[in-house]
Amino acid sequence: MKHAGWVRWLVWWPKALLWRLLVPAILLILFAGSVRTWQVMQEERQQAITAQNDLLDRLGAMLVQSMAVQVAMGQSDTLSLLAQPVVQMNGMAAVHWQWTRPNGEVVEQSIQHADATTVVRQHVSPSMPPGAVATAPRWFPGLIHLSGLSRQFPMVWQGRTYGQLVLHTDPTPWIDFAWLRVSIQARMVVVVIAVLSTLLALLLRSSLRSLAQLGQAAQSLQAGQVGARVEVAGCQEIRQAGEAFNSMAEQTEQLVGRLRRARSELFQEKERLEITLASIAEAVIATDAKAQVCFINPVAEALLGRTREEVLGQPLRLVMPVVSHNTRASVADPMALALTTAKVVKLAEHSRLLGHGRVERIIEGSVAPVHDGAGHVVGGVVVFRDVTERVAMQQRMAWQMGHDALTDLPNRWLIHDRLEQGVAQARRDRSMLAVCFVDLDGFKAINDQHGHDVGDEVLVIVAQRLKAAVRSTDSVGRLGGDEFVLLLGSLSSTDELDQILTRLITAMAEPCLTEKATHRLGASVGVALLPDEPCEPDTLLRHADQAMYRAKALGGHQYRIFEDQDDQETPVQLQRLERLAQALHDGEFRLLFQPKVHLGGGVMTGVEALLRWQHPEEGLLLPLEFLPLVQQHVLDEQITQWVIEEVIAQQQRWMAQGHAWPISFNMSCDSLFAPATLTCLKDRLEAAPDVPPAMLEIELLESGAQNDLHRLGSLITRYQALGIKVALGNFGPGASSPLHLKRLPADTVKIDPSFIHSMADDPADLALVESLISMVRIFGRQIIAEGIGTPEQGLLLMRLGCHHGQGHAIARPMSAEAIPVWAQTYQGEDSWRLWADVTWNVNDFPLLMAQQDHIHWVQQIVSATQGVPLRLTVQEVCDHTRCRFGQWYYGDGLQRYSQLHAFKAIENVHAEIHRVGLEVLQLNADGQTEAAQQQAKVLLGMRDVVISHLVDLHRAVAVAAVPHPHPHADARGGVSTPTSEAWHATVFDAVSLEL
Repeated sequence: MKHAGWVRWLVWWPKALLWRLLVPAILLILFAGSVRTWQVMQEERQQAITAQNDLLDRLGAMLVQSMAVQVAMGQSDTLSLLAQPVVQMNGMAAVHWQWTRPNGEVVEQSIQHADATTVVRQHVSPSMPPGAVATAPRWFPGLIHLSGLSRQFPMVWQGRTYGQLVLHTDPTPWIDFAWLRVSIQARMVVVVIAVLSTLLALLLRSSLRSLAQLGQAAQSLQAGQVGARVEVAGCQEIRQAGEAFNSMAEQTEQLVGRLRRARSELFQEKERLEITLASIAEAVIATDAKAQVCFINPVAEALLGRTREEVLGQPLRLVMPVVSHNTRASVADPMALALTTAKVVKLAEHSRLLGHGRVERIIEGSVAPVHDGAGHVVGGVVVFRDVTERVAMQQRMAWQMGHDALTDLPNRWLIHDRLEQGVAQARRDRSMLAVCFVDLDGFKAINDQHGHDVGDEVLVIVAQRLKAAVRSTDSVGRLGGDEFVLLLGSLSSTDELDQILTRLITAMAEPCLTEKATHRLGASVGVALLPDEPCEPDTLLRHADQAMYRAKALGGHQYRIFEDQDDQETPVQLQRLERLAQALHDGEFRLLFQPKVHLGGGVMTGVEALLRWQHPEEGLLLPLEFLPLVQQHVLDEQITQWVIEEVIAQQQRWMAQGHAWPISFNMSCDSLFAPATLTCLKDRLEAAPDVPPAMLEIELLESGAQNDLHRLGSLITRYQALGIKVALGNFGPGASSPLHLKRLPADTVKIDPSFIHSMADDPADLALVESLISMVRIFGRQIIAEGIGTPEQGLLLMRLGCHHGQGHAIARPMSAEAIPVWAQTYQGEDSWRLWADVTWNVNDFPLLMAQQDHIHWVQQIVSATQGVPLRLTVQEVCDHTRCRFGQWYYGDGLQRYSQLHAFKAIENVHAEIHRVGLEVLQLNADGQTEAAQQQAKVLLGMRDVVISHLVDLHRAVAVAAVPHPHPHADARGGVSTPTSEAWHATVFDAVSLEL
C-alpha cells in the first residue's frame, strides 16, 4: 500500500508514546546541560588558575624584599613571623624559604597551612604540600583537572641575593566553588526534565485515546478491513491525523472497490471473450511478434485438423499453409506482411488451405496486427472462414440466376445480357442479327385442361425442340410462361433465317407426348432484324414482340418480320380519334394543377396545369393514353386552344381571390408553330386584361425541339414579347441539349423526370443531373426539377444546386379548388428547410448513392422470394466486397470516413447481410419459399441496422462540415430558425424515408 510505512509507524508509536516523546527530550536536555556544565567547569578552572597566579605574584612581591632585609640584618628568626600571615590566607598551602648564614650554612624553613594550624618546619623539601580538605566529591578534582601552583622568588636586596622564597597555593577553595556551580547546573537540568515530563504527560493524556484508536484502525486497515474509521478528537494535530487517516481509508476503500469491480469485469470479459471465440463460426488464430501461434479456437482446430497442443508455439506458415485456389501456387505470408507493415492484410481471394490429412478447404479472411499501449506491434490475429460450400453454391447460383429452373434455358436476365452482347458484336462485325419472339399457340388450353404439371412437361419438350431447331451458336431463352426468345447471330441472309424459322415452326407443330395425353401446339414468331433497325436492344425486343402479335393476328403458326407499317394507324386508332373529338365536344377534359415549390423555403411558387380525360367508362386517363394519337392531327390544335382558355379563366378566378400564382401549361412544338395558337393567346389575354401575361408560362418538350432551332427560337421570342414566359421541359434526353440552351431563349429549364427518378440508383444519372444543373446555371436560366418522388430526391437536388421542384413527394395533381387550402397549409420537408442555406460538398455524394445501392440490393433479394427475376451478379450476391455498396465501402468510403465510428460499425453487419441474403436465395432455389420469406424478414431488419449506421454517418459528416443554417422564410412568409436540438435531431432523417 502507498502509506504502509506510515501506517506501521502509527501502529508502533502509541505503545510507549510518553517515553518515546520524553526520552529524546531528556537526552537533548542532558546533552545541552552536559555541554553547559563542561563549559562552567572550564570557566571555573581557568578563573582558578588566573586567581592563583595573581595571588602568588602579589604575595611574592610583598615577602621577598621584607625577608631579604631581615636576613641581611641578621634577624632571620623573624622570617617565620612574616610568612605566617601569608600561610593563613585563603588559598595558600605553604611558604618555603632558604637562606645562607654568614658562616656559609644553608638554612631551609617552611610554614604549612593544615586545618588552620601553622607549623614551622626546618629543612623541609620545597615540594607541593597537601592542601585543605575539600567539600567536593573526590572524583570532581580529577574531572576538573585543577591543582595548586608554586612560584619561586629570589630574595634580593640591594643587589645581593640572600636566598630563595617558594610559595605554594591550595586549589581546594577553587574546586569547592566550581563544584558549587556544577551542582547548581545539574539541579537545573533535573528540574527542567521533571517539568517537561509533567507537561508532556498532561498534554498527551487527552490524545492518547485517540492515538490508540488510530493505531487500532490502522491495524484493521492493514488487515484488509477497508471500512475501518476513527473518531476525530483530541488536539488539532491529532484531529488532522484522524481526518487524514479517514480520508486515506475512504480512498483506499474506493480504490479496493474499483479494483474488485475491475477484476470482476476483467474476469467476465475474459470469460466472454473465450466463450465468444470458442462459439463464433470464424476460425481465429493469434500469434506473437515472431508469427508463432499462441492461441487457436476450436473452429480453427477443426479446419486445420490439429489440436491446440500440436500448434501452440509453431510458426503460422507451417500450421496454416495456404496456396492459390486457381494456380495452387504458394501465396505471400499474410501474417509476415501484417506484422511488417502494421496494417490489416486480406487473404488472397479464394485461398486454398492445405489442412492436415490432405483435407483442402477454400477460405477467406484477413490478418490484423496487434499493438501494445505504445503502438508497437506485439503480435497478430488471423480470422478466416471456410467458404468451400459457398463457392460451390456460387457456381450453382451462377447457373440458377441466369437460367430458367424448369427448362434450364437462359432466363430474362441472361438473355437480355446476351442480346446486348449480340447487338454490340453485330454492329462491330456489320453482320445480321435476328431477335425472334416466340409465343406458343394453343398452350393456354393445355394448361387449363390438364393443369400446370402437364403444362410444365410441354414447356420442357418445347425448350428441347427449340434448341434442336437452331444452330449451336444461337441462344434460346425463356422469358416466362409460354414466351421464348431466340437470338440468331451472324446470319448470311434472310434465306438462312427463313430456313431456321421454317424448321422451328415445323418442329413446334409436331405432337407433344406426355404421360397423360398427346398435345398439339403451334408457334407464332415475331422477328426484328439488325442492321435493318438501328436501335437499342430493348427496342429490338419490343419490335419482335409487335411482329409476333401481328403473326398471331394473321392466324398463327408462322413468323413475321417487323415492318414500319406495323406502327401505322389501325382501325382501332381511328375509332379512338373520333372518341377524343367527342370528348372535347362533350367537355370530358379536365385540368388538374400540381404545385411548384421552393424546396428550402417551403412556399408555393406556382402551379402546372395538367390535362386529364374524364372518360365515362375508363375513368380518369393520363395524357400519354390519348395525346400521342392526336400528334400532327387537327385535334392537337383544338385541345391546345381549350387548355389556353381554361388556364386564363382559372388565373382570373385565383387573382380575384387575391392569389398570384403563375400557371404553366404544356404545349407541343407543332402547336407552338401553329399560327392559331399565338392568335388564341393574344385574343384571350385581351379579353382578360386583369391577367398579366407574366403569370402564364408555356412549357415545351425539349425532345420535340430537335429540328429547326432557329425558327423555334424566333417563335419563342414572339411569345416572350407578349410577356409570356417559356419553359423548356423534359430537359436532358435530347442529344443537342447544350445547343438548345444556346439557341432557345427559354426562361426556365425543367429537368426530365426520368433522371430524377433514377439518379439515386444510378451514379451515371446523378453525374448527368449535376452536369445539367451546372450547364443551366452557366447559361443564367432558372431551373426546376420535375417528378420529385421522394424527400431524398429533393434533398439530392438541393445538394446539386436545384432549389425549385414539383412531384408526388410534394403534392399530387389536384383540383383548382384545393390549391388555396394546400398552399396555406404546406410547410415543406423539415430536412429541406434545415439544409436550405447549406453549401454541399460534392465529394460526399457517393455516401448517399451507397445507401440507395444497399436498399436496392436487399430489395432484389426479397423480391426474388416473390418470383421476381434476380438482376444481381453472382459476385454481387456472394461477395460483400463486390456489390455496389461494398465497392463504395472499401473504396471511397474507407478513404474518406474510416476514422468515424459509425462507418466502422457497418462492416460486420454488411458482411452478415450477404450471408443471410445468400441463404434466402438458396432456400428459395430449393423450393422452400416460406422459409426463404421468413429469412427475408431477418434480412430487412439487418438492412434497417445498416441504414441506422448510415444515418449516423450522415450526421457525423454534417456536424463536421455543415455550418449553422441561416433563418429562412417559412410557408406562411414568416421567419423560422430551427433550434440546435431540432437541427441535430432532424438532419438527414429524410435519407431513411425510403424504408
